[in-house]
Amino acid sequence: KLFNYDFNFNIIVEFIENWFKISQEIKNKWNKNLPIASWFHPYFYIKNEDKIKVKINNFSDNFFNVWSIWDTKYLDNVNSLEVDFQKYILEFNYDKDFQQIWLWSEKDKDFLCIEPVLREENWLIDNPVLILPWETKKYSFNIIKK
Repeated sequence: KLFNYDFNFNIIVEFIENWFKISQEIKNKWNKNLPIASWFHPYFYIKNEDKIKVKINNFSDNFFNVWSIWDTKYLDNVNSLEVDFQKYILEFNYDKDFQQIWLWSEKDKDFLCIEPVLREENWLIDNPVLILPWETKKYSFNIIKK
């Protein structure tokens, strides 16, 4: 076996009008600690030339200037963001377990990615989240369209 652990992994998705919630539920069914590297990978369609117009509340820097050149911006300990895509505004609310939000895109591509992650890069190796034997962890975030 490549990953010698017994566990359940469930995705729970909820929709109500302009509200969306997604959760990951992980149950360790093993008598050893289960190391995990859990995150979400939501991305949003936006024309490449419009990325620079996107604004994030409470941050004076326009992160999207760097998004078009294949760079990642890391936000530490952020539990909510409001992102103005010019045509609509999305509010993101994250569980306190998420220690970083990664903002990135690719050069000349029509998308932006806003990823909540539990730890910094390489954390499965350097600083994994451990789920104790028989314990269940649930991680979630929601998006509200304003």
